[in-house]
Amino acid sequence: MFIAVISDIHGNRQALEAVLGDIAGYMPDHIVNLGDVVGYGGDPEWCLQTIKYTASISILGNHDVNAADMEPIHPSVNPVAALALHWTSQHLSDDSKSFLRGLQYQAQEPCGRIGYVHSSVPHPESFHYLLRRERIEEHLQEQTQKITFVGHSHLPDCWSTDGTKMFCLFGYRSGFVSFDLNGPEQDKSMVNTGSVGQPRDHDPKASYALLEIEGSKLKIMNKKVEYDIETAQARIREAGLPEVLATRIEFGR
Repeated sequence: MFIAVISDIHGNRQALEAVLGDIAGYMPDHIVNLGDVVGYGGDPEWCLQTIKYTASISILGNHDVNAADMEPIHPSVNPVAALALHWTSQHLSDDSKSFLRGLQYQAQEPCGRIGYVHSSVPHPESFHYLLRRERIEEHLQEQTQKITFVGHSHLPDCWSTDGTKMFCLFGYRSGFVSFDLNGPEQDKSMVNTGSVGQPRDHDPKASYALLEIEGSKLKIMNKKVEYDIETAQARIREAGLPEVLATRIEFGR
């Protein structure tokens, strides 16, 4: 059984097309979208309509919430992101906004052992970043599933706890990590998929997570996919969005 988990597409059609092409080679049982389909990129409507019909599980990201006019843009949002969100909201169809408004902040697989959230389990609607060690520890303590998949930071990562200590599994970034879904209850893990449309780990390739499940054995791979960055940049510029949004995807930052 294969499950593909993608996050933070951010209106980047070219990256999403490349990732879906790579995923198709594994013939996954289903695709999970962790949110922030829109924002920053030049093709929000295409990305949303594509996700609507390709992902069997979708949850809300913070950009989705604002773009669908579910909440006003907070004053603390940086001006570039706010401008992109205003533009995105104006270029989404009523159907796409309705789709976003029907989504939840969290989801899980029927087995109850694998969970999905855009940001973090404690207060998922607040969209806290899992960057500081104390935030990650709080997340792992609060999650009820054996393993959760998150996005939001755009940084592929994997952290685990055995109930007494917490440690980073660096192997995820360079290959794969393995878990036993029937292991001790205190053993919990959190995996960040990285970003499809706007990576920030200084690797411009689109990032997603591929799960291979055999019985209780779970193997998770961090997949990196090359895509047509120049066309993605052209779409941002054609939309009249800030130049920094076109520049940054070339360098993965």
